[in-house]
Amino acid sequence: MKRTGYGISQVMRFVALYSVGVVCFGLVTAASADQTVIYQTDDPFGSPFGVIGFDVGQSQSVAVRFTPSETMALDEIRPWFMNNAAPGVFPVVELAVVEDLEINGESFPGENELEVWEFSISAIGWNPEEESVISVKQPVLEAGQHYWVRARSSAAPGQNAVWNWAGSGVGTMSICCCPASTCEWSAANRGAVSAMTVLGTPVDDDGRPGDLNGDGVVNVLDLLILLGAWGPCDEGRDCPADLNEDGTVNVLDLLILLENWG
Repeated sequence: MKRTGYGISQVMRFVALYSVGVVCFGLVTAASADQTVIYQTDDPFGSPFGVIGFDVGQSQSVAVRFTPSETMALDEIRPWFMNNAAPGVFPVVELAVVEDLEINGESFPGENELEVWEFSISAIGWNPEEESVISVKQPVLEAGQHYWVRARSSAAPGQNAVWNWAGSGVGTMSICCCPASTCEWSAANRGAVSAMTVLGTPVDDDGRPGDLNGDGVVNVLDLLILLGAWGPCDEGRDCPADLNEDGTVNVLDLLILLENWG
């Protein structure tokens, strides 16, 4: 495995920039090897209606609710999209994980965003493609708590992304419609569901990502452990500083540690 190009001096500069809010980015990349399914629908294929879905654009935003059965650190979300736009146009979608909001006993997507990504979908026409967004912050999702994956976009009607329905099965959805900029979310409702997979890593109830020495605090001691392990992990040996379990201790693990600082 090839060592990254980041040296310790570059890492410390990165820490300084991150601490004042200069560093801010999202990633769309491949999955890590060891992940647990938090939530999963069927893929978009095999429906008697063919491939179909919810428009995501100026006129409508869409959200899918999921509930972890155990406490997990978020790793990745894989939603299925197809494309209403003209050839060569790839609409931009904002995807976010948000907390649940309960009002009078009903469930809605809340305003508290745990992590947000923005990416151009890759589908050409009505040929669904499974996208992938990788969590940098790795927010902890508590067992038994409701969360939502929200999709929205500023794309005009007819030039928008379409979040595919699962080919079979049902789920819990909410729609914000007409127009998306001023609409109110509908209460959670069971029915046809947008296709996606949510992946994560189990977290002990008394721990969190980044607490490498197990003292209950993420601080400079944990940072020193991570920096001391920088680079590829040795095969066959535990590599606790590899927080996203991709086989290398690098800037992605540093981001996870910093997000859980304190």
